[in-house]
Formats: sequence, C-alpha cells, structure tokens
Amino acid sequence: MLVRDSEVQERHLQAGVVEKTHDTAYQAAKGKVRHQRFVGDVTDAGKQRGGWLDATVFMARVRKLNPNLVLVAHPQQAGYANIYVNVQGERVYTGIACEDGQMPEWTVMGTREERVPLEDKPGAFWAPVQTLGRVEQRGWRDVLLRLIQGRHLDIEAVEREFGAGDRYSWAVLSGKKKDRPLV
Repeated sequence: MLVRDSEVQERHLQAGVVEKTHDTAYQAAKGKVRHQRFVGDVTDAGKQRGGWLDATVFMARVRKLNPNLVLVAHPQQAGYANIYVNVQGERVYTGIACEDGQMPEWTVMGTREERVPLEDKPGAFWAPVQTLGRVEQRGWRDVLLRLIQGRHLDIEAVEREFGAGDRYSWAVLSGKKKDRPLV
C-alpha cells in the first residue's frame, strides 16, 4: 500500500510541475499579446525614420559633447562601426556599436511569429501573432541613450545638441519620466 501511495504522489507532483509550466508559458504569452499593439510602430521604417543622420555627421556632433569618443569601423562586419573612448591615450571599447552610414532617428525592429492564447484561460486555442524580433537598424537616438546610460554623455547636453525626442519612450529611457518603457 505504501508503494502505491508514493507512486500516486509522484504522479501528482509531476502533474503539478506540468501545470505550473503551462501556466508560466501562458503568462509569458499574455505579455506578448499586450505588447503586440506596438509592433506596427517600431517595425515600420517610415515611422521610425525621423531625421536621418550620417554616422560621420552624428559622430561629429557627439564629439562636440565629449571629444574623447571615437567612431571606428567594425573589424569583422561591414556597414557597422564601434564607439571607443580615449582614456589616457588608449582606446577603450564602450560596448556600443552603430550603423556606419545612414542612421534612422529611431531603431527599426524586425518581427517574428509566435503563438499566443486566444482567450484569458489556460488551455485555450493558440494563434500566431507578430511580436518584436531583432533590431534591423539601430537608430541614432538609441545610440545616444546608450552613451548617456554609460555616462559618456550628459542628457541636458544631448538634448541641447540633438533636441529632445518627441516620444514618450525617449522621456522614460532618458530618465525624464519615471515609468516603465513601453517597448
């Protein structure tokens, strides 16, 4: 009798793990549905274009704010450039890369298809939807935000030189508004 009870308990534990896994996947998929309304905005190159800047013009304006920053062509990937900072005569990689050529104002994202639940209950039918994928083309405002977050640039100086971004996400990501970014 004891062997049988432990087998039943083991099956119940396994069923609980499966149920928890399904619930976790469902909760993650609900978040993707919630953010689906932003997919059209950040994947539309026309909306993201804003004011195009050439990488050399962009870097010349950035160097007005911090003359120690240098743009160097990426050694392995054509069309990309890395941003370095000069520290006591040596170049140190900042971990920030950008397009080498024309850069849109806002980052253009690609999409991928994922399956999400149709209704607000686990076990419902799942449907394919388009969700955010990888970065197709990094925008110059994204590069500025990374330089600000890395403490290479000051937000006030950036907004004097480039203007304040007209999007709510710019205000949130630059620290002007206290909220969670939408995308």
